[in-house]
Amino acid sequence: MSASSSTPPLQAASTGYGVDPYHVPPPLYDPYKAQTGTPPYGSTTEYAPPPPPSYSTPVTPPPFGDTQPPLPSQRNQKKRTLVIVGIVVLALILVGEGFVLFSSSRPAPPKPQATATPAGVTPTAQQNQNPYGALGGTLVASDPMRDNSKGYKWDEATMNDDKNHSQQVCTFKDGAYHLTSSAKGGLICDPEAPALTISNLVFEANLTINKGNETGLTIRVDQTKATNYLFYIDTQGNYGIGIENPNAANQNDQYKSLNQGKNAAIKIGLNQSNLLAIAANGDTMSVYVNGQFVASVQDKTYSSGQIGIYAYGDTGCDIAVSNVRVWKL
Repeated sequence: MSASSSTPPLQAASTGYGVDPYHVPPPLYDPYKAQTGTPPYGSTTEYAPPPPPSYSTPVTPPPFGDTQPPLPSQRNQKKRTLVIVGIVVLALILVGEGFVLFSSSRPAPPKPQATATPAGVTPTAQQNQNPYGALGGTLVASDPMRDNSKGYKWDEATMNDDKNHSQQVCTFKDGAYHLTSSAKGGLICDPEAPALTISNLVFEANLTINKGNETGLTIRVDQTKATNYLFYIDTQGNYGIGIENPNAANQNDQYKSLNQGKNAAIKIGLNQSNLLAIAANGDTMSVYVNGQFVASVQDKTYSSGQIGIYAYGDTGCDIAVSNVRVWKL
C-alpha cells in the first residue's frame, strides 16, 4: 500500500489545486514515526502517490506509435508530499513542469451511451471482457471494494506524518475503499496479492473525490524504489500521465510528465464518480475516463510492478474506490 504526500502537480510546498495544478514527484524522506492499525502485507514504508457501472463503448486509441505530445506547462512548480503504504518512505511530488493540471473551466462531460448486449452473449460474460480497445486479456481481478474478502490484500493501515502534522489512512468503510489524509498530502494504496504484480494489463476503477484535489491509478509500482507510472485526474477536469522516481538525485528527474491536459469526459467537482482505466502493453500506455479514450503515450522506463490507487489534497483528502477490475494481457 502506498501512502503519498506528493503528486502530479506535487511537491513539498502546499498549493491549492484547482487554482494552480501541476505535477512532479519530490524527494524522499522517512517521516513516519508512528504507525497504527494493521500494516500492509510485508513491511510498511512510505514514499514520494454500487453495482458495476454501465460502460459506454470506448473510443479506439490511435495505433501504437501515435503518441500525443505533452502540453507545455504554464504554471509555477509546487511541492507536495506523497506516502506509499507498503514500504515506509515519503516522497514529494513537484507540481508544474512535470505533471499537468490546468484550472481553466471545462464543458460538461458527455452523457454515456448505452450499449446493447449482442445476441448469444450473457451480461456476465460481457462484463468480464476487456472493453478497452482490441487488446483482449484475461480478467484476473474483479473487486467491488467493500472489504478485503476477495483476497487481493489491499492495504489497511494508519500512518502518522509528523512533518506535515497529518495522518494517512487506507481502509474499507461505508461499503467502499477509502484513502484519506487529515492534512495536505497524498498517498498510494496497493493490493499486496502477488497475482496483481503484472507487466501488461488493463486496470480499471471507479474513483470519487469526496474531499481533495486529485485521484488516479498507478501501475508498475516498485515499493522498494518508490517508482511507478501515474495516471490522475483532478476536480477541474485536468488529467496527467507521468513517471515517478522520488529517489532520483536530480529533482527534475523525480517526476516526468508524459502527457497532460483537459478532457470533457472527466466529471468535474467533488462527489463525482469517474471510471478511470489505464491499458499498458509493452512500452505503450493508453488511458480512459468514463469509457472514453483520452490519451496514449510510450515509455520504457518501467516494465512491471504492482497496481495502486492514488489520492492527493491541498488541505486533506478522502477518495472512495469501488469496482476494481484488472485484465492481464
